[in-house]
Amino acid sequence: ASPSSRMNISPRVDLQLSNNNVMSIRYQRWSRSNTNDGIGQFSLPTQAFDTSGTSQNVQIGDTQVISARTVTQTRFEYRHSVNDSIPFSTDPTLRIIGGFTGGGSNGGTSLNTENRYELQSITSMNMGKHALTYGGRLRFMNQAVNTTSGYNGTFTFTGIGVYTQYLQSVALGLTDAQIIAAGYGPSQFDITAGNPVASVGRTDYAFYGEDTWRARPSLSLT
Repeated sequence: ASPSSRMNISPRVDLQLSNNNVMSIRYQRWSRSNTNDGIGQFSLPTQAFDTSGTSQNVQIGDTQVISARTVTQTRFEYRHSVNDSIPFSTDPTLRIIGGFTGGGSNGGTSLNTENRYELQSITSMNMGKHALTYGGRLRFMNQAVNTTSGYNGTFTFTGIGVYTQYLQSVALGLTDAQIIAAGYGPSQFDITAGNPVASVGRTDYAFYGEDTWRARPSLSLT
């Protein structure tokens, strides 16, 4: 069995702060959980891993009527997300070509955390024959990843017959050197090493301006 669950909640509140000011606040939380992923076909139960993820999002919007000709809209958003994966076993992976895949999961343990911030403001002004719109946006993102994919190592055997002979040789008490000399050892071993942690941050900003000029009733220039 490989059960999964999902949950999503998203309340929203609108506030009339004054006759000229309206604020909207929204919160959203989304989460998921999967158990026993990675099993099936020729992948044995020891290949299983559990995954989960949570995303939280806060949005705040404020609309202000400054005058009969000017309106300003300001918005802020914060998003926080976490995704992880935990294997059932961290033993080395066994890959038998034409047979099955057993041992621990090669995906390893992983944790991905991300934070995003965004602030933007737009002002609209009506000045006779001119309609002005201007504003800007500031965004920041930070992401940190910790993954041990491939750190447990993978032994590859060329076929089920070779692997069977390998098990029989081990049961007879033969050494690794003797088994390899007889041609019953793994044909390949892969392993990943090094620092499993990586992080990155990015900041970007933008400015916006627009003027729509109604030169004549039948002609406008933006």
